[in-house]
Amino acid sequence: MSRNYYSEINLHVTWHCKDSLPLLTPQVEHLAHRCVKQKIINTPGAFLHEIGGTETHVHVAVTVPPTLTISEFVGQILEWVKQYIRSQREHHASGKVHDRLERITQPQP
Repeated sequence: MSRNYYSEINLHVTWHCKDSLPLLTPQVEHLAHRCVKQKIINTPGAFLHEIGGTETHVHVAVTVPPTLTISEFVGQILEWVKQYIRSQREHHASGKVHDRLERITQPQP
């Protein structure tokens, strides 16, 4: 096989909140988008084209290298963000801090 080849996998991925509830308030939406962008940027060979959505879901247009399976890529991106979004009410009521997500929005000393 020739070593001169080109390959790319272009994806349009959509994640919905549980039961399509409007959990992505403007503040949470900004944080979720920022977290997803950062994960994509930190994935070798991945390229983020666009991110958007509504209060019930997030859309991402991304190119991933053929060496990364789609299920592996999607699994890496949003499981912890989904859990964070699902528990917003409890999170705010209890005052719990999720260091991994909270420090992204706050400057580090």
